Amino acid sequence: MYWGEISATGCVFRDSVMVTLGSLANGSIWAETEQTICGNSIELSTNGIMGTAYLWSSGATTASVTAAQSGTYSVTITLPDGCLLSDALNLDLLNPPTVSLGNDTSACAGNDGIVLTAQTNASPSANLAYSWSSGANTAQITVVQSGTYTVTVSNGSSTCSASDAVVVQIDTPQNPDFGNIPADICTNIGETVLLDATVPNAVQYAWSPDNGNNPTLTATAAGTYSVTVTDQSGCSSSAAATFTAACASIFVLPNAFSPNGDGANDEFKPLLQFVDAYTLSVYDRWGNRVFQSSTDNPIAWNGNNTQGRAVPTGVYVWAVSYTDQNGTNHDLKGNLMLLR
Repeated sequence: MYWGEISATGCVFRDSVMVTLGSLANGSIWAETEQTICGNSIELSTNGIMGTAYLWSSGATTASVTAAQSGTYSVTITLPDGCLLSDALNLDLLNPPTVSLGNDTSACAGNDGIVLTAQTNASPSANLAYSWSSGANTAQITVVQSGTYTVTVSNGSSTCSASDAVVVQIDTPQNPDFGNIPADICTNIGETVLLDATVPNAVQYAWSPDNGNNPTLTATAAGTYSVTVTDQSGCSSSAAATFTAACASIFVLPNAFSPNGDGANDEFKPLLQFVDAYTLSVYDRWGNRVFQSSTDNPIAWNGNNTQGRAVPTGVYVWAVSYTDQNGTNHDLKGNLMLLR
């Protein structure tokens, strides 16, 4: 307390005043003097401490400021009692990373696998940490199994991170199967063979001879036909079929005939196809040959024996030996009924 007196004309005047001197207040504004923040900026405030004036190291005089770069920020607060409260904060702003693994992808089993790259927005010199679901910690990994792969990229702090995931499909090539097809093709009668190479998820069929991008091809001639099938994962597989020019032989004989001159079934003769040579003989029940024909003498039997006499009604035995167009020999036997 301070007081003073004034004396004048025999009178004394006295007064007093209470003076409180302000000083720097004890305490802090922020709990920590070092902070690392994930973001491009942050608002710094005085944490609810009210003052009559504020002065920041940037020159701002507001209760809060926006920090847009790393550095040391300090503020002095004039408290209502006139005391000054100051504090400083070392701020490290980390730019939040971004990461992309691209679109879901697929590859063919047996290849070198698929390379997954964590593409970020950071500069090559950035101190990034990588954590993959596979356990790897590099920017790139190579995968050879199907599955979902996730990567988390951190920028100096585990709280400043970004993640992405990608689905990888590793496909096994599916071989085209023509199924049960013949080994021969008979062009003499216009025979054809359908080759079906259809496989699931195929995107391309490459035939030789060329047949366009079609899953099927009709073989019309002897030769080798091949196809390479590529699916949506890039897997390729092939199949081929080779046909020889050959026709199945036919040698058919009736089981009865009636050589009575009525114009119906009067002759006994073979129906044959793709037969190079044959010999046909007919015997009675005693084993006597009553008729013979061949490639060189392709006559029909009219019911007469080798002497030109009509044989009686009855059962007769025929025997044939023939060679087909492939050079294969065939022996056949059977019975026929001669009716008069």
